[in-house]
Amino acid sequence: MVELGDPTDYSHPSTYLLKDNSYLRLKSIQLGYTLPERISSKLHMEKLRFYCSGDNLLTFTKYPGLDPERSASGDFVNYPQNKIISFGCNVTF
Repeated sequence: MVELGDPTDYSHPSTYLLKDNSYLRLKSIQLGYTLPERISSKLHMEKLRFYCSGDNLLTFTKYPGLDPERSASGDFVNYPQNKIISFGCNVTF
């Protein structure tokens, strides 16, 4: 009778379980617009700037897991990085 051992116990080196971890990611971007001084002065402000910023917006990869940056354990269960979108304005009086 042949005894079968642990199926994950590989005694011979192999590339069978290696995955392509290459990716391209838009990590962060910020777009903003500062109103011209002639408009902001009418609003009794020295400067008025509106902005929108985003983090982890796009990831291009053939990696089978959720996030190629968080694949250290190799079990594909790691959570992906959060996508964050922020809006705001900076006002100087």
